[in-house]
Amino acid sequence: MDTVLDDDDRRLIAALQVRPRASWTELGAVLGPSPLTLARRRARLSAAGVAWLTAAPNLEIATIDVTAGSRELVLTVGGPI
Repeated sequence: MDTVLDDDDRRLIAALQVRPRASWTELGAVLGPSPLTLARRRARLSAAGVAWLTAAPNLEIATIDVTAGSRELVLTVGGPI
C-alpha cells in the first residue's frame, strides 16, 4: 500500500531538505504545527519509509532524490577540490 502524502507532509519534507538540522521549535514557527506534532509526523513518515536520515562521514551529499526512472536514487555529492 502506498503512503499518501498531504500538503503538510510535503511542506515538512521540503523544510527538512532545506534545513535538516533545524529544531522542531524552529520548524514549528515556520510551518505552524507544534514541535511535538511535527516530530510525530516525521516519525510516521520515517516508519512508512517515505523520509529518512542518512549520514555519510567524510562525504558531503547535498541532495538525495527518489526517481521514477530506471535509477532508484540520484545523489548530488560534493567534496574538496
